[in-house]
Order: sequence, then structure tokens, then C-alpha cells
Amino acid sequence: MRQREDQEFAIALNNMSEGNMTHADIQLIKSRKKTSNEIPNEAIHLFYSNAGANNFNSIKLANTVTDEFISTAKDTIKSSSLTERSRENILEAVKGFKPSETQGMPHTLQLKTSIKYMVTVNISTSDGLVNGATGELMQVDTVSSGSESSGATMDEIRRTKSWKLCTFQAAA
Repeated sequence: MRQREDQEFAIALNNMSEGNMTHADIQLIKSRKKTSNEIPNEAIHLFYSNAGANNFNSIKLANTVTDEFISTAKDTIKSSSLTERSRENILEAVKGFKPSETQGMPHTLQLKTSIKYMVTVNISTSDGLVNGATGELMQVDTVSSGSESSGATMDEIRRTKSWKLCTFQAAA
């Protein structure tokens, strides 16, 4: 449902965000409550915290039997003033950072085909890869180079246009 198509609901949501809900707003929200069996599979779920979202996503991934890929960040340090040991220590420490400490980018990301994903950071506004954009991962192409697989692309995502920009490291 789009808020612009339902002005009453849009006002109730705005009032909720401001902490000023009326009795009518509360009744409207309660009237739209669904049991878990009534929620369509394609529905986007919103959570109060990242922990709630991460838990839901982990359960969805565990219950989805499709091809799985693990995308691992390949972090680098551009400063030439650091020793090799300092670089290694920093890169090792970064692996333990929460996504909230790395501009929303986790060190490892579990991906499965046929699952709908949401972009949580602006990647490329010209390509529509913006915070909140959604698409379904249809295929991951990997190109092996030595001990790493790299150059995987999110391809054929069901949207008005095909996204081929998101490249990442993937362990096949």
C-alpha cells in the first residue's frame, strides 16, 4: 500500500512519527493488524531495531533453499604512512565492526537467489541503487581468480531496469 493513495493512513503514520497519534489514528493502525499467516511473502517488514531486522532476515535465509553465496568485504588502507603490521591490525579490527560503524556495510553478507533485498545505503542514485530500493536477486555470476572468487554481479533484479552495478567479492 502506498501512503499517497491513502491520505488518512499517511496522516496516521506522520502523527505516529511525531508521537501525536489521535484515537482515530490508533484505531486505524489496529484495524490493519494482520496475523503472521495473513502477511504476503513479498511484504516488506519494518523493525524498530537492527537486531530485530537481522533476526528476521536470518530466519528467512535459513528457511530458503536456493543457491547461497557469501560476500566478503575486501578492505584496503590507502595511507602510505602505516607499517604493514599496523595495516594488518587495523584490517583485522575492522572485521569485528558492526555495520552501523562501517556506513551500513557488513564484513560478510549471506546472499541467496530468489530472495528480495533492500538497499540500505545510497550506492548510485543515477542507477536507482538508493536507500530503500528493493529487488530480487536472481543470479550471481562468479569469476574465479586464484583462491578468491571475485567480480560477482547482482544481475537480472526484477525492477523497471536491470541493475548490473553491485559488484562484490563472493566465495563460491
